Amino acid sequence: MLDLYILPLSPSSEAQEQDGAAEFFLAQAAKKVARHRRNERYFIHLYLRGSQVLSPEKRTLLLRRLGELFYKTPGTTTGALRTVAESLNQFFFERNARLKNPEDQTFAFLTQIVWRGTLLTLAQSGESHVYRLTSQGVEHFYDPDLAGPGLGRSKLAKVRFVQRELRDKESLIVCVQPPLSWTLSILSSLCERSIEQFSEKLATGEGTEAWALQFRTGAGKVFHLPPISAGSAAVDAKPSTSPAHSALEEPIPSLSDLKGEISLASPPPSTPSAQEVLAPSTSEPLPASIASVSPPPTPSPKAAAPPAVERSSHPKKSARQRSLLDEAQAQVKAIGAQLIQNLRKFLPGASVFQIPTPVMALIAILTPLVVVTLASVVYFRQGQLREFEHYLGLAEQAARQAETLSDPLAQRAAWDAALAYLSRANQYSNSSQAQALRAQANAAIDRLELVKRLDFALALEDLPKEAQITKIAVTESELFLLDAYFGVVWRAAAAARGYVLDPSASCGPGIQGATVGKLVGFGMVRKATQLQALIVGVDAQGRVITCDYNAPPLIESLTPEDRGMGNLQGFVIDRGNSYVLDPEKNAVWVYWKNQYKEEPQLFFADQVPSMEKVIDFGVYGEDLYLLYADGHVSQCVRDVSAPPRCVDPLPYRDSRPGRENQPLQIERPFTRLYISHPPEPALYLLEPTQPTIYQFSLRSLTFHAQFRPIPTPSFDALPQAVPATALAVSSEQRLAFLAFGNRVYYAYLP
Repeated sequence: MLDLYILPLSPSSEAQEQDGAAEFFLAQAAKKVARHRRNERYFIHLYLRGSQVLSPEKRTLLLRRLGELFYKTPGTTTGALRTVAESLNQFFFERNARLKNPEDQTFAFLTQIVWRGTLLTLAQSGESHVYRLTSQGVEHFYDPDLAGPGLGRSKLAKVRFVQRELRDKESLIVCVQPPLSWTLSILSSLCERSIEQFSEKLATGEGTEAWALQFRTGAGKVFHLPPISAGSAAVDAKPSTSPAHSALEEPIPSLSDLKGEISLASPPPSTPSAQEVLAPSTSEPLPASIASVSPPPTPSPKAAAPPAVERSSHPKKSARQRSLLDEAQAQVKAIGAQLIQNLRKFLPGASVFQIPTPVMALIAILTPLVVVTLASVVYFRQGQLREFEHYLGLAEQAARQAETLSDPLAQRAAWDAALAYLSRANQYSNSSQAQALRAQANAAIDRLELVKRLDFALALEDLPKEAQITKIAVTESELFLLDAYFGVVWRAAAAARGYVLDPSASCGPGIQGATVGKLVGFGMVRKATQLQALIVGVDAQGRVITCDYNAPPLIESLTPEDRGMGNLQGFVIDRGNSYVLDPEKNAVWVYWKNQYKEEPQLFFADQVPSMEKVIDFGVYGEDLYLLYADGHVSQCVRDVSAPPRCVDPLPYRDSRPGRENQPLQIERPFTRLYISHPPEPALYLLEPTQPTIYQFSLRSLTFHAQFRPIPTPSFDALPQAVPATALAVSSEQRLAFLAFGNRVYYAYLP
């Protein structure tokens, strides 16, 4: 384990610059921590720039709220960090929008640090500099283009993520604007030096605030070194009061003592919502409100829905019988009570021969009925309970056997047997014990089958009801959807919750007067000077439309090859080159550098695969992938030293435990293909009925994982009995998308 030492590199009197305020905060774990956050330490470095920043008390409360939001957000670490950044961005964006004078606006530069074991995760937004000092040298984490200009300037929060493995004596230096005196040679000289020696070379009188963090072998504690003073060295460190989490701030007043309000933006669907805890103060009006974070109800693994099992009609009949018997028993009890009340006048002291004959006849009839009814109730209740306990015991026995087996295939068979016994037991009764065992069995089978569960939420609700989304593309701030019904590419912008459709900035026939046919494919072209991407679409007749953001579209035509072009069915752009699918001419045309006025080149040479039944295709570098209607994939590779060669079909390779390097058998054909970009390039194929997203390696088609929706979603259930029509996976954003006609959903990847 590692200990953490934290040292301010500026005296407290110099920690604040003239145009802003800075805070370094170690968040305390919330009372109810999300399962994924339990072993994580969370640090916030927040710098606010502006003439009217928040008061120290409100900054402290804001940091506490951000810490609560992080610890109560389920899912991946990067997803929780993005949620915090988006909430803080929305808070300052709305606050700045209410100001009359633009000079009074405040912008936030945010650095988030998560420490878990030996893994370090950084999230930078705005002007944020982090130096990592290791035995190998100095690593500088700073990219103004990826991190953005700061939070509070627009509706979109840009976040740059970094992950590194920690080792003994590694150090971090966090600041907003490093002094000019921090040269590479000075920083390199501090590698593997004790943190107490940092102040000698890094402390300046320039008024720049900075913090140093050093990890050393220890017991997982946090040590807070006092700030340096001019001409004095740091004193001995004292450990934080809590071995798990400790706040570095001074004690703050209670919520009731604060004046004004501060409110955080609502997080995306996979995060908890914010609720107000203070009423507005009349003595000091402020533009925002202070909000507390409450976690969403997290689905218990015990509540996982069991797989569908065909049941016989006998249990339903037994249930009805029990209901009728219970009702009859109640009626008999009521009649018996009335009968006893009527007989009291005869007992005692009265002659039995004074009982009327009809009453005696009624007693003779009801007595055997009551006995039979009670016996039947006992039989049904006790008998069904015995049956339930019998099959539950068999299921538990199969589960214990599965845990002792080392062969993955034998484990799978044992867990399948446990589920079968649980299905039989469920015909008679159910219990929390049976539900927990079912969840355990399903989780074990998921591990053996390399299944990862995703919690999908609705991405947007503004699409026309006739829309049929057949292709999806995504950037860090936008979502693009090809609609086969209208033949347009819809553009949607990322928001705090999902995406917001922007029809005027979309691309296709009829939008801004564009005169083209229905688009059959599209690609994107990114510009370094703007967040919005260019949309380039092609219709079946070869007309090309280029749509810039809020600008009139540009329309041109593809120059055909000598033998002409047929009815086009697909179009993609990869690395600045355009690829056109032409099954009618059995060709894939390549327009190098997107030069559509020049004649294209045929991707293939002598070996040309049949493309009559190709339903989707994709390109990655020099490799072309063709997906056929029967679900198989062909791969064609271009090489500078040899003509293009194709492998048709390219077999799917299994990698599940016990079935490594065997052919992967696909039960249902794939219908869509998607290729993700770095940092994790992979080939994704869609099986639409489950629905399931399969992940394969690009070159060998080795199966890596399959992504399926969780049985009990936290947000929006996917449409039932409706096949999926499109998919996309963003490894950079860690998001997966599925479309079902006009409904588009997204989920965070584990």
